[in-house]
Amino acid sequence: MATIIVTVNDFTGFQLIPKSTQSRPNIQAWIDRYESDYIRQLLGVELGNLFIASTPLTTVVPRYVTIRDAFQYQPNFKIETSKGIKDFLLNAIFYHFVKDNQDQLSLTGVTSNISEAAEDKNSLNAYRFGERKFNESLDTVDAIQWYCKFYANQLYPDDPTKQYPEYKGQCIKPKFAAVL
Repeated sequence: MATIIVTVNDFTGFQLIPKSTQSRPNIQAWIDRYESDYIRQLLGVELGNLFIASTPLTTVVPRYVTIRDAFQYQPNFKIETSKGIKDFLLNAIFYHFVKDNQDQLSLTGVTSNISEAAEDKNSLNAYRFGERKFNESLDTVDAIQWYCKFYANQLYPDDPTKQYPEYKGQCIKPKFAAVL
């Protein structure tokens, strides 16, 4: 599957995933599995598909750039802040990658990773580590969805090319590990 906007090399800094020759195909598999699904959850199927179709184009469609990139608006007393769709996707994919790679299937059954140089934490701690990244990006989700649903119509009431009538985004809920 082709990458939409997230690449293996994007997992640096805040969303750092150590990369090696062996891990790169695994990271790409998680990108392929989750990237388009989260775009469609964020924007709805129709708008998500239009956004995905616009990403390889050399002509930049302004309404997609607005929601793709980071923004801040303060229409009243609340500041709406988005770090951009890519930041949200990186955090969502990071969450799944960390969660799903704590245990490995071997010929003898399911095993935990073993490291010579570091002490591995238990799987629950790994879930929480990934959850923090995912949950921190929910403000971006809320801001993008608010912009598509309400604010673009207020900013550009007479310009339908800057509105999002196809928007039908879904509620993206926070992730919480099991409580002990």
